[in-house]
Amino acid sequence: MRLRSLWRLFPVAAVGACLATIPRAIAGSPDVLASRYDDGRTGAALAERLLLPDAIDSTADQNRFGALFDYDLSLRGAPAGDVYAQPLYVSNVGVPGHGTVDLLIVAGTNGYVYAFDADGPQPGSDGILWQVDLGPAPDISDVWRNCSITHWCIGGGSNIRGPVGIMSTPVIDRARGIVFVVAHVLLDPDHVAYRLHALDLRDGHDLDGSSIDIGAQALGVTFDPNYQNQRVGLALANGQLIVAFGSYADLLPYHGWVLSYRYDGSTFGQTGALVTTPDGDTSSTCALEVPGSDPPENRCAHGGIWMTGRAPAVTADGNVMLMVGNGKNDLSASTARNFGNSLLMLDPVSLAVLDFYTPANHLVLNAADLDFGGSGPMIIPKSNIVLGGGKEGVMHVWDLTHLGKFSSNDAAVLQKFNAGTPMLHADTGNDMPGGAVIGGIIISQHPGHIMGGPVLWPRVLEDGGPLLLNWSENSELRNYRVDTTTAEPVTLPAAATGADFQAGHPGGILTLSASGADAHTGVVWASTYDASGTYSLGQGLTGALNAVRPGTLRAYAADTLQTLWNSDMNSARDGRYDFAKFNPPTVANGRVYLATFSNRVKVYGLLQHGYPRPAAKIVAIAAMPMLADDD
Repeated sequence: MRLRSLWRLFPVAAVGACLATIPRAIAGSPDVLASRYDDGRTGAALAERLLLPDAIDSTADQNRFGALFDYDLSLRGAPAGDVYAQPLYVSNVGVPGHGTVDLLIVAGTNGYVYAFDADGPQPGSDGILWQVDLGPAPDISDVWRNCSITHWCIGGGSNIRGPVGIMSTPVIDRARGIVFVVAHVLLDPDHVAYRLHALDLRDGHDLDGSSIDIGAQALGVTFDPNYQNQRVGLALANGQLIVAFGSYADLLPYHGWVLSYRYDGSTFGQTGALVTTPDGDTSSTCALEVPGSDPPENRCAHGGIWMTGRAPAVTADGNVMLMVGNGKNDLSASTARNFGNSLLMLDPVSLAVLDFYTPANHLVLNAADLDFGGSGPMIIPKSNIVLGGGKEGVMHVWDLTHLGKFSSNDAAVLQKFNAGTPMLHADTGNDMPGGAVIGGIIISQHPGHIMGGPVLWPRVLEDGGPLLLNWSENSELRNYRVDTTTAEPVTLPAAATGADFQAGHPGGILTLSASGADAHTGVVWASTYDASGTYSLGQGLTGALNAVRPGTLRAYAADTLQTLWNSDMNSARDGRYDFAKFNPPTVANGRVYLATFSNRVKVYGLLQHGYPRPAAKIVAIAAMPMLADDD
């Protein structure tokens, strides 16, 4: 069911006047408008006044913090689906028929976008303020039906299940009251499309000029939606909407793509298109290349952008930063066209490459399927420091003003360090890092993959300085002190290490909440999973790589990594859900919103606290008539 409202027939000026009644976000607002909270993708909710360490510490009293309620995504006839998109939070929005409310925006693989009452269902209500169906959503089997030349065809792949309607986190333009979202749509049994939508934040309807089918051509390559996966979170940069694409488990032929759009209120205009590996081979011989081949290949296209769902980072002057996975690379110290395993800085309008970095061991990464873009970049606020890492398990630190392009010794990199404990692994090369090939099995010692990526608490120097936190695969949660004035900004070794070991894929998925930079207010929230029983010969414990696993939400004091609470302490009340891969908890206004693969979003908070609802009403909007029709 798609919503239609009478006011769509009103003059454009009236629509603009109504949109103006949606308040802008203010300093200190709890709003979460994009993947990982801010343009730097620091993963930090810094307006949190309630969920402080002393308030949630449940080691002695388990009635302080826990599950409050949840939202069911299958109500009102919606089909079941998983949630890869981070839930977004928008405070004080006027919604027709409901007055002023706080919204939780959730997008599902079932192709639906929901606006829930973020304060919980009112008596007699299911909590859904509006929902729209942007489908029909393809099923993963529709994707694999096209799988004719890739070695992943056998078995069809199992790391994604069911419908694949919306895989990426939307982005919200608060000032204009717009939710931008990309939906994957099944056209017929053999064809799909990606559609870009601009939804009204107040009721979910498509605004003028929305939606459009996504397409592009660049450097002689044509975008083919049948072989692309739009999992990267959407970003806004200098008024441009940034949309990036990778693949479904290396389903060929594909390339990495980045597209830039401007929406003027009535039309979408594409302003830039970048293909990451225009000269790469997409033939069946590349599809059949097995990681670990000798010599390492550097001719196959690939070059997908997925970053475990993180949105591209945006610099203070509006440039776009993202990381690319395995693929062809020109290994150039000057200009280049092919950017497999690279960090890119792009102009937000034209998407011209302004600077880039390619690791010196690119060929090794390609051979062992060690995607450099297994996670995404994070920019440290008020500095020129950017950092990130991928499947190799090595965190890199760069100067934004000089990324370094390609050199045989990584001369421009400020710092590199293992983000986890190196361990001996035996692997077939499908997903785990590789090394020497012995009897067809890859044997190597390496840290676990960096997948969820780091978060940052910007403490002041007097309190010890900023804290970087990361939880790689097969490792423990770690924090590191940061001093951006030094030659090596991240102080080693780690300042603290958590007590819990997370085996298997993808490691802990983090969010940091705090009352700004105030000392001793930081809490690290980690979405984790039970990896027991997932042993695979040659890969060890695989965790959630190819299986849906029970989840556990955990909370730690950010500075000491002392355990404060976890959902297993009172599992009957707080647990019993399926882990949502790569999806961080959303912390806003004293609550924690956790996406799951159980067709629900769970909500946690202080059990003894009386949470107020917004008191103000926007009468003009609330009184506007609404219609719903089937189409």
